[in-house]
Amino acid sequence: MILSPAKTSHVHDVYKEVSIPIQSTNKNYTIQLVVRAFIDGLAFGSSTKNNFELPEESTTFNLANNPTVKALLLPNYTTSHEGYYPTVALHLIRII
Repeated sequence: MILSPAKTSHVHDVYKEVSIPIQSTNKNYTIQLVVRAFIDGLAFGSSTKNNFELPEESTTFNLANNPTVKALLLPNYTTSHEGYYPTVALHLIRII
């Protein structure tokens, strides 16, 4: 399957979603961890109603058995997040 960076007005995406509240140890704020499971992947994000700044993000994934992945590796956070998602074995991806 080729994923193209085409524009569309509607995308039908089937997924299941769960929102998990995570409260700070001092109970000053709560973050909602939002996880979506799609047919062919997984996504997560967070939201909060508080004025909260995350000074650093260090999410890691430990995937077993060198799976085949579709990954859009972008050089920074100022891109449009659009492009081709190549299919490649995980061990061939090099992150700078």
